[in-house]
Amino acid sequence: MSEFHALIVDDEKTYAMALARALRRRDVECDVVLDAEGALSKARSAGPYQVVLLDNRLPDTLGLRIIPRLRAIMPGAAIVMMTAYESIPDAVEAMRLGAEDYISKSTRTEPIVARVTEARERMLARDGYDPSIPPGRDESLLGQSEIMRTVRERLDEVASSPETPVLLAGEVGTGKSVAAHYLHRRGHAPNAPFVTLNCAAGPAGPADSVVFGRIRHTVSGGDVIEDGVLDAAGDGVIYLDAIDEAPDRLQKMLLGVLESGTFRRVGSSEEIAFKARTVASAQAVPVSGKLHDRLIQRLNVFPVTLPPLRERGDDILFLANLFIDHFNARMGKSVAHLDGAVVETLSAYDFPGNVRELRNIVERAMILVRGERIFPEHLPDRVMRDDGRPSSIPPEPGGDVVSQPKRKNGGGLGIEFTPGVDTIDSVEKRLIVQAMEMSDGVKSRAAKLLGISRFQLLRRLEKYGLEKKK
Repeated sequence: MSEFHALIVDDEKTYAMALARALRRRDVECDVVLDAEGALSKARSAGPYQVVLLDNRLPDTLGLRIIPRLRAIMPGAAIVMMTAYESIPDAVEAMRLGAEDYISKSTRTEPIVARVTEARERMLARDGYDPSIPPGRDESLLGQSEIMRTVRERLDEVASSPETPVLLAGEVGTGKSVAAHYLHRRGHAPNAPFVTLNCAAGPAGPADSVVFGRIRHTVSGGDVIEDGVLDAAGDGVIYLDAIDEAPDRLQKMLLGVLESGTFRRVGSSEEIAFKARTVASAQAVPVSGKLHDRLIQRLNVFPVTLPPLRERGDDILFLANLFIDHFNARMGKSVAHLDGAVVETLSAYDFPGNVRELRNIVERAMILVRGERIFPEHLPDRVMRDDGRPSSIPPEPGGDVVSQPKRKNGGGLGIEFTPGVDTIDSVEKRLIVQAMEMSDGVKSRAAKLLGISRFQLLRRLEKYGLEKKK
């Protein structure tokens, strides 16, 4: 059975079925529905899906209008908006509401199939996401080091206390979302929903109705209840991802809910009890200066710091071998060993991208290797430069741009800082400019260099006026 599932929502049945056949040839299992109501019903009964291909012009409503509800039901899904009527405002609105991509429909299905394939690769690169790994096998949290044993012990200690907010801190790629799911599975209600709220989703934060839900009054006099993320979480877990990037308005909204323990849907006066466990993530603790002090006090009850991979000692090789086993099974290979020079190189590398980067390095090596052993020439240039040895494999066109050595402890982005002159914003702006130059203007590559999502990069390009006007 395929390990990747897509939901196609399109009232043009002939086109939808042709698209489904094309995706099934790529080992993507597909369900097809013809309207918005069918999409929501299918998402609840047959989900979660990894990808939703959503037509905007549906018989019962616009696809845009159900993105928040699909996102609440399936927070981990990649929603790709399809439309035969290309519109820049619609594309912007779709991304703001939680869509990952926006594509024009044509008579050919290949472009959409290619986007689904790209979405699959992006999802495989996310923190801890891999549909072929059984539940409970949290690779970012695995390891034999004392520091990781301590992390697991702290998570186990608080797992059975659902009223206690948990603040997870760590660099990009250390496994904060994996730790949040770990808490959920070991908590009081492992079968209850796990809902993610991306706190960095937009300049003004998510709309009130996305967070709180709303009551929509119809012409016939009836009311339609639309769930927000707080409704969707129920008595499960709400994961406030990147709380340190939350805009001021969203901070105040969340603080009100945490202090009162209740919320109201937009258009309703009914107070609803907020029962979900609150887990938040940030890149560092304390996060003073970025968050309101009262919100920090509410969230920072039980802080847990996820250590960077460079501080985990032998866990580097432990995880590398775990990834080799995984990719052997996925690719049908029989790689058994790391060459001694590779062991030395990986042990010396500082892994700015942490566990996520190690996984990507091993996957790249597994694609290149032809025998039973991974050699230095199978590693990216940036890793070999850190070890002081040249790689025999030329850099891929437009790829591995991070290999240009611009920082003291390894290749990558470098930046000068002038105390008393520079601010966080000015330094961040220069980093973004540098990443865009190094990636030849390709946003997905620049985002990868910076360790952020493409959508977060788009927000920053707009913030600093770096996006070219069309």
